[in-house]
Amino acid sequence: MTELLATPSAWPRILLDRAGAADPTDLDAAVEAGAFEGLRRAVRDLGPTATIATLAASGLRGRGGAGFPTAEKWRACASQPSDRRFVVANGYAADPASRTDVTLMERDPYAVIEGAIIAALAVGADDIVIAVRADATAAVQALETAVAAATEAGFAGPDVLGSGRPIEIAVRTVRGGATGCSCPARSRGTTGMYRPTSRWRCRPGTSTCWLPASTRWGS
Repeated sequence: MTELLATPSAWPRILLDRAGAADPTDLDAAVEAGAFEGLRRAVRDLGPTATIATLAASGLRGRGGAGFPTAEKWRACASQPSDRRFVVANGYAADPASRTDVTLMERDPYAVIEGAIIAALAVGADDIVIAVRADATAAVQALETAVAAATEAGFAGPDVLGSGRPIEIAVRTVRGGATGCSCPARSRGTTGMYRPTSRWRCRPGTSTCWLPASTRWGS
């Protein structure tokens, strides 16, 4: 492993392995490069329970400081009694000088969209909100274009890949300012999506499933 990672040129590209396309919103090119293969597997082969089990076996964790197992969050959301569930992809990137989420949303928006749809299918959500900081205009434009294309192609919308499951995706801009880094993702994000600025509030119930925008899916 030390030899493999000896120089930056030898580092494997995982999160951004599809980045670099002339037009990152080109759906045909993204599909040819492997986009939505994970979603097809989740719909046709796995189903919600096996999808979460596969996620647990992968060891995927949150990309914040706690590193909480993502599968445990999804299980908690899926088991919560609720008439309506949401998946929120937190692309605010509040850490100072951090562009991890913004870079992914700009250069491979379909990775974010696919991961959010898989999460929604797994936890029983019909609505996805992708939260983006208001000044990340290139990311907002890329996501809005990609969401429209994915919906038209049947990866989202009233019948996801013929599964009978409707999943609608909304891109919402969030203004934060100085509170953006100090407020936790859940309280800041859910408040900021519906109010002029983000601020502290009590934690919402677990019928809202949060995942980092930088979650990446594969087959």
